[in-house]
Amino acid sequence: MTPTASGVDVTLSLQEGNAGYTGGRDTYMEQYSANSNYAALDSFRVGYKRQSAGLLAFDLSPVPRSASVVSAVLQVYAIGWGGGDISIGAYAVLRDMVTAEATWNHSNNAELWGLGGCNDTLTDRRETAESTVATSGINKWYSFDVTALVQEWVSGGLDNNGLLLMQTTTASYRFVFAAAQKGDASIRPKLVVTYR
Repeated sequence: MTPTASGVDVTLSLQEGNAGYTGGRDTYMEQYSANSNYAALDSFRVGYKRQSAGLLAFDLSPVPRSASVVSAVLQVYAIGWGGGDISIGAYAVLRDMVTAEATWNHSNNAELWGLGGCNDTLTDRRETAESTVATSGINKWYSFDVTALVQEWVSGGLDNNGLLLMQTTTASYRFVFAAAQKGDASIRPKLVVTYR
């Protein structure tokens, strides 16, 4: 999390357990375990006919509210799969979401999703992905460009309710990613933000 100056730009790597940062959290939702929360697990799942989807959130307080965001990249590390590749989109979550409480049915203990799995594109998430990635195997990082979204969060134009990682097709494969609770801290999800 230590700022690295590059001319007038500063880069922060926001990763749970890195340089004292404790603002990274995540979970996933399973359609057929619709009331289960998985925030305590060390991995999260995305895919299998869109029946599993990940939710991630990062505390952005280390980034000044007046900052101009030059780039912001969400990086997740794939540690398992169902043997085939999928396409994954990163979507802005619009509803108040609490990772320790979220399930397929609920965004938090007091509130239902508009449509299960954060699928209402008017109240739960944006219809269009901020960024889409086609996977190509495991034991590697996948990066999503979320620059415009992080700028909205930092400037206060949109509440920071986190990100949804969801399969964009209905292929019958699932990917497993290292979570914020992973024992190997170096492969936990990270949000790398460069601001001016």
